Amino acid sequence: MVLSSIVLGTYAMSFNSKQLNLSCQAKLYQSPFMAESLPAFSQSLALDVAIEANHAKLSYRYAQDGQDLAALIYRGKVSALEPGTMTYKLNLDQANLKMDLLQTEVPDLMRAEVRKSRQALFEQGRMSFDMQIVDMDTLNDFVLIKFYPSGHLWACRSH
Repeated sequence: MVLSSIVLGTYAMSFNSKQLNLSCQAKLYQSPFMAESLPAFSQSLALDVAIEANHAKLSYRYAQDGQDLAALIYRGKVSALEPGTMTYKLNLDQANLKMDLLQTEVPDLMRAEVRKSRQALFEQGRMSFDMQIVDMDTLNDFVLIKFYPSGHLWACRSH
């Protein structure tokens, strides 16, 4: 336990809490067990996290076959950083949806996120949640982050 505390403390001291730039990718593929054979496609979700001083920007991008179709961009403040758990407390008060002009509606994968964001911003004026750095491997440029309370995990690279 003492050894893990020392390791976590070393990470916390060497970690630059004032600036964080991460690029995260999630690839989605069609199930091979479909009853009908559909044309093959490749979808991806990307998350870019930019924290500078007490400002935060999270950009979710949805792409299909390599073309960005929609993006949901959040902006707000970092209200606190808990160095012991490597957790950022985020209060996001702006959300903008950007879409390709040829898109007629929000892609299914982003629709629920847009609905939740809209509801939180209308009702509370902001979205508050935590982003924890679960693991960091600086040699291999790997950062694992987890969002609370959703529990979503993202594997990222730093810039």
